[in-house]
Amino acid sequence: AEPNVYDAISLDVSALFDAATAPTPFDNAPPAVTWRVTFTGDDGTPFSAPAGAANVVANQLTIEATAVDAEGSGVRNFTVTAGGSYLLNEVRTGNKLTGTWTPTTDGVLELLAVAEDGLGKTGTTKYKLTVDNTAPSLSITAP
Repeated sequence: AEPNVYDAISLDVSALFDAATAPTPFDNAPPAVTWRVTFTGDDGTPFSAPAGAANVVANQLTIEATAVDAEGSGVRNFTVTAGGSYLLNEVRTGNKLTGTWTPTTDGVLELLAVAEDGLGKTGTTKYKLTVDNTAPSLSITAP
């Protein structure tokens, strides 16, 4: 060896990376979540709900949320709740979670997704809908 030249060996003992996964040098952002909410109207017509509190939905909702970690450490944990409760018939395929929810009261319903990436960064995403399961009432009075 030449003078002032040194060999060094570095080991990763953190268990964050395995031999098949190249390390991601910078992962500063938590996973992002996208939503797709559908429901069937009283007449059987299918509808998709766009985002925002003014979006009126009714009956049983089918909720699909997808978490993506764009910086590469992957999604380690992912949950979705509706009104504070977990979805029914929940199925997780990769980073996509699908389930159903039947609101029991009218008003604003908040869906909440919490996604954690492989380095422990957690992101939360909310999706608000307005539930209207009450039929309109009509009364006729004589003039």
